[in-house]
Amino acid sequence: MHKLHMSMRCYERFVEMFPENVAEAEVMIEHLLSHILLEFFEAIAIDEVSITRPSDGEQGASVVIRAQCESMSAPFLACDEEFLELSLEGSISCALVELLGTVGVDELTIR
Repeated sequence: MHKLHMSMRCYERFVEMFPENVAEAEVMIEHLLSHILLEFFEAIAIDEVSITRPSDGEQGASVVIRAQCESMSAPFLACDEEFLELSLEGSISCALVELLGTVGVDELTIR
């Protein structure tokens, strides 16, 4: 079993989502993330998707994602951990740009 932890920041207001409805945005991200993770793993369970906006009224938000993943898909079986992390980071951040605008990944780890 692999545990994925990803934290990132989005620097703009939500592009495709209403900022007032954070719960709906979290569900949309979870749905998108499940499709992306299934390209890399045979089975996944998303434990957490949380969006936190700054309390001082500034634009942007922090996003934290935690998931459990099992049985790596065939193309990624021979890949080392660093390559897998970089591939996941690229796939997830590119997809989230459509929803959140500019994103910066602070951390992505797979254990």
